[in-house]
Amino acid sequence: QQSLSALQCSFQSANSAKILAIFSHIGKSHFDVIAPFLEQLAKRGHDLLTISHFPRKEPLPNFKEIDLRGTFVINKTVEVIEFKDASNFGNIMSLLLLSEWGAISCERTLQHPEVQKLIHSNEKFDLLVTEIFNTDCFYAFAHKFNIPVVAFSTCVVMPWHHDRIGEPDNPSFIPIQFVKSSDKMDLVERLINTFSLLFHKIGAKFLMDAKVHKIVSKHFGDDLPPLPELTERTSIILLNNHFSLNRPRPHVPGVIEVAGLHIKQSSRRVYGSDVFTNLKP
Repeated sequence: QQSLSALQCSFQSANSAKILAIFSHIGKSHFDVIAPFLEQLAKRGHDLLTISHFPRKEPLPNFKEIDLRGTFVINKTVEVIEFKDASNFGNIMSLLLLSEWGAISCERTLQHPEVQKLIHSNEKFDLLVTEIFNTDCFYAFAHKFNIPVVAFSTCVVMPWHHDRIGEPDNPSFIPIQFVKSSDKMDLVERLINTFSLLFHKIGAKFLMDAKVHKIVSKHFGDDLPPLPELTERTSIILLNNHFSLNRPRPHVPGVIEVAGLHIKQSSRRVYGSDVFTNLKP
């Protein structure tokens, strides 16, 4: 949170920033993490254009929106238990699902009439804020407007996110989230973890990046650089994680854990005695 405050103060010390915020993932749990951050940026005087499936119920000064509702409907419910019970190799299939959703989300968002106007406009922005969950589609806007990117990950860092900011991912002691191992792995677990890391990195390149680059090139031109080159514009990754939840792991200074950012302060203090007093048999 100190790093977030420093980021906000750096904006306030100069003129207000004009920020493009794109969050095309259909999952509301993802956007609920991000929404308070965007709201605070607007309240602190920055001008935001936000593209999402979840428009505000009440208008906010400096906060313009493009509503994506109805552009992408998922007819599948993903239960937490599915991931909990999946085997190490069973979770490999999740890459295919994430890739498919990311490509659909990218294409439907870029086809939106208001987004089309933005693509062909002469607008000026100072910063792109976007989620990097399962697509790097919207880094094309950072290229178009020649601006840096603050990336938001609403979960732990995915295997395909490491290289863009130099995040350590040594598979001998850093388990990826698609395996069941802890950071205390035996030889077999390390081999499985290494295979899974390489599979997801290579798979993301050929399943996610290749497909999305074709989609984005239709809208931004065939001379668009490869997505890995575009992601080098990443200045910071804000991570909805905390070492107390998913074990400590090394981070570079550009990766900042902000778990709890979306939790509102309680209107009253709850003391330990209250908890026990209010317990019912």
